[in-house]
Amino acid sequence: MTFEFCHLNLNVPLKFEIGTWEFRTMKTRNNNGYALPFILMLAAVFLIFAAVVLGRSAYNQFQSKSVVDRVKALNLAEAGINYYMWHLSHNNTDYQDDTAQPANPPFGPYLHQYTDSSSNTIGTFTLTIDPPTQGGNAVTVTSIGQPQNSSAIKTLQAQIGIPSFSGYVFVSATEAWFGETEETTGKVLSNIGVHYDGVANGPVMAANATYTPSPEFGGDGEVHPGVWGTGGPQSYFQYPVPPVNFQQITADLKIIEDAAIAQGLRLGASGQLGYSVNLNAANMTISKVTRERANGITTSSPHSYDYPQNGVLFIADNVWVSGTLGPSRKLTIASARLPDVSSTNTTIKIGGSVHYTQNDGTNVLGLIAQKDIIVPQYAPTNLKIDASLLAQKGHVYQPYYGKVFNSVEVYGSIATFDFWTWSWVDGYGHTVSGFQNTSLIYDEHLTLSPPPFYPKTGNYQILNWREQ
Repeated sequence: MTFEFCHLNLNVPLKFEIGTWEFRTMKTRNNNGYALPFILMLAAVFLIFAAVVLGRSAYNQFQSKSVVDRVKALNLAEAGINYYMWHLSHNNTDYQDDTAQPANPPFGPYLHQYTDSSSNTIGTFTLTIDPPTQGGNAVTVTSIGQPQNSSAIKTLQAQIGIPSFSGYVFVSATEAWFGETEETTGKVLSNIGVHYDGVANGPVMAANATYTPSPEFGGDGEVHPGVWGTGGPQSYFQYPVPPVNFQQITADLKIIEDAAIAQGLRLGASGQLGYSVNLNAANMTISKVTRERANGITTSSPHSYDYPQNGVLFIADNVWVSGTLGPSRKLTIASARLPDVSSTNTTIKIGGSVHYTQNDGTNVLGLIAQKDIIVPQYAPTNLKIDASLLAQKGHVYQPYYGKVFNSVEVYGSIATFDFWTWSWVDGYGHTVSGFQNTSLIYDEHLTLSPPPFYPKTGNYQILNWREQ
């Protein structure tokens, strides 16, 4: 083992020998070579970092464009829905987009170019259209939006239609008063104003911004907002809003009568007081009413009828209704004498509870009276009505009998031209006739699936929509 040393002369190499191992230093003029690997390493790190940043930037840009394209696709799909709603408002029986193809539903697909104000193509929407079920009010429109030069697509499906009177839990052409013991679930609307002291589980609306309530509706001679009272929550109070048109119902009754003649059941004048219709699981039992007293009615021998094919029973006379609607049945019972003469207008009476077999939308019952819908004094003390009730020219109510009942619950809707009440109270708020407890519960299925051929109100609107 040898060691050689030299003075610290940086221009003279140092030499170390250990056995057979030998190390030599580089001369100072070559020491700069140490920086090259370090620089290369830094360059490599920088290049890798730059590649990551650029890749991430490119990815973000791609993602951003993808998000923008999806938003554009959704907007185009919405444009398709709005276009067909406009189309139906101008031609409410055209479900083939101004074509004759295809012959059978669902109709489509119909491709539309969508352009901006400068006639530049933004993208397309493609429509498929399902017409309403017989007697229904909802057109199903499926719209697929796709931007120009993009593979992004969005699909929307909407039910478009004119809302029916069954779209409200309560609607009236006159003012209304809901007391402290009354509760509503669903939309409430008066063409005049609403005095609301009850519990609301949905909008309470009036067509007037202000009105002076009548004394019989709790008025104090003062001007009040369209909706007022101690009930609520008052965040549900809305006024003014557009009114509903009860006059249109006369034309709708003619349509219902024609539908009954075509594929339903029409009964003419009874020659007696009217007809009693008892609903059963498999059929309807119908008899003539020969006498009415304070404790009930007397009828002739009943006859059994199958439920109408199109769900329409039109009776040109007064009607008494009770019973349980059969499973998966949808039925409208209309009581009217046409042509319309005020002195011969007809009434429906609900002398016993009317039930659905199921509350899942497969059971729907509509009761339409040319004049009144009445709960008579021989009704049970606890009355349940599963139905949409419509009195075109009169009341949905129980007249004053001086008899107090316990409760009435309506699961469905009430539309009444004149005032509605189940309860008569004295100056102290005590019930002196009618039902002590009342409840109106809206059947949410009625929005898209009203009773067959049920009268409509308003203009076309989107009743429901979802992204597929």
